[in-house]
Amino acid sequence: MKLSLSRALLVFAGLAVCAPAYAQHYTQWSAPVYRVSHSALLQGDETVPPAPGTAVESSDDMPAAPTPADPAIQSYDPVLDPAPCVGTAQPINNYTAAAPQTAMAAKRSKGAMGCGGSMLLDCCCCPEPCVTFEVGGIFLRRENPDNQVFMTNPAAGGAVVLQSDDAQLGWAGGIQFALTAKLDDCTDIQLSYFSISDWSDTARVLDTGVDYETPFTPVGFFFRAGEFGYRSELQNFEANVRREGRNWNWLYGFRHINLTENAYLQLTNPNAEVTTDVSNHLYGFQVGAENDFCLGGVDLNVWGKDGIYYNDNDQVCLTSGNFGNFVVTGDDDGVAFVGDAGIRAQYDINCNWSLYGGYQVLWVGLDSDGIALAPAQVAKIVGPPGTDTNGSAFYHGATFGIQMTR
Repeated sequence: MKLSLSRALLVFAGLAVCAPAYAQHYTQWSAPVYRVSHSALLQGDETVPPAPGTAVESSDDMPAAPTPADPAIQSYDPVLDPAPCVGTAQPINNYTAAAPQTAMAAKRSKGAMGCGGSMLLDCCCCPEPCVTFEVGGIFLRRENPDNQVFMTNPAAGGAVVLQSDDAQLGWAGGIQFALTAKLDDCTDIQLSYFSISDWSDTARVLDTGVDYETPFTPVGFFFRAGEFGYRSELQNFEANVRREGRNWNWLYGFRHINLTENAYLQLTNPNAEVTTDVSNHLYGFQVGAENDFCLGGVDLNVWGKDGIYYNDNDQVCLTSGNFGNFVVTGDDDGVAFVGDAGIRAQYDINCNWSLYGGYQVLWVGLDSDGIALAPAQVAKIVGPPGTDTNGSAFYHGATFGIQMTR
């Protein structure tokens, strides 16, 4: 459908400048129109609009409103009033359906109907493609759901004195990036990456003259002291397509995870040592969903994704001392479950810059659909050859950073 000259000029102005939002409210088709001016939006004017139905002169820097007789009023405008991404058109909304709000609130409104039902554009109103770039930090806690016993005290009924849970990996931080490009009005593609490499801890049992046993040696073979060290790294890359729906946005894409670990167990009096390095290379496709909410000028986003991944894992295990001098290698493959979910809050400083922060959880491996962890390989030195891939790793924590929109 053809647009009137005044509305065509308005569309051109909105595309030429990435303004936070435009608000054009109609009280009724035959009633005068109140419109927030372009300059007021850019300057952050906090003037509260008059009550619905009040006659107000047109803004000095925007074209005059079309008259009720103008057929463009009854036409569908895909820029100022985009339909939900299901291919259905909708008429321009009356101002009477929206609660009054300030121009600054208009800046932060998202979606065709805005926050609370007003017809407001998303802040991303620059010409296609609309691109956002994010850089920030990620701070996750690594839990140890799979425990391995290394030393026990037979004089105390087999009480455990050293185990893998004693080396608490705890919290570690890293960096994350994300690049998002809009393919069309309803579809985005996002590339994201994060890396954390600082999980490590050590646990010790000192020599106090007590004899301790291990699961790796014959009964009656004792050690007086021991030390267990554990280190883990995680890298995550994703390429996802996001398709907007009427209520939820749908996600699908590719994910690659590298989870590498190393561990050692040193026993003394007498001396014995085992070290192991293990790597998990996960590749696969995932599906998920997300939703956006607006709360007091802050955009809230919740999401969840999961998938079943091909896991190419390998390990190298070295033993010495009373364990014997051996080199054991393993190369295995299988499948592993990966799922994550989270919530994120974003505050728009202006059209081009935003701050964000959130909380997320990530689960890698699930029982038989698991991953290879270093402590399990240490505990397996007396078992049949091969790699133990029944492990799982759980992460949770905070993300934060800054977003630039162009």
